[in-house]
Amino acid sequence: MLRRSGLVVRTSETRDGARSALGFLPVERVEGIVRMPRVSPIVGARPPMLGVAQVQGGVIPVIAPYGDPRPHSTPPGRDPSARMLVVCLLAGERLGLAGVEIVSVGHFDGDDHSVRIDGERVPEVDLATLASELHARPWAGRVRA
Repeated sequence: MLRRSGLVVRTSETRDGARSALGFLPVERVEGIVRMPRVSPIVGARPPMLGVAQVQGGVIPVIAPYGDPRPHSTPPGRDPSARMLVVCLLAGERLGLAGVEIVSVGHFDGDDHSVRIDGERVPEVDLATLASELHARPWAGRVRA
């Protein structure tokens, strides 16, 4: 059994409308966690692409792989200003992951593709597939003001 360090995140809902799910982000894939910046939509961009945002001095693509995290109304007990963006690194590229809630940070028992938390197997978030979706569908376009 491996000992892995990272974040366990919860999605608000999956793309197909299913209930929330847990995912693991290894520490080597996380550059930082920032308050959700203003996201500028890109004309013609399709989900999971939300747009681009200025983060830590650079412009990065922001994706919401589990559905649009922007609520139409604020659920009771939730502070909309507390929404966060996880800035991930993959093959030297930065990518903002929106629509997730951080559940736990630390060291977890696991294997190459998952960790265990409270007896539950939590799969690693497949950042490579998410990034390949962006590369397959170029997001360069006009930014809406």
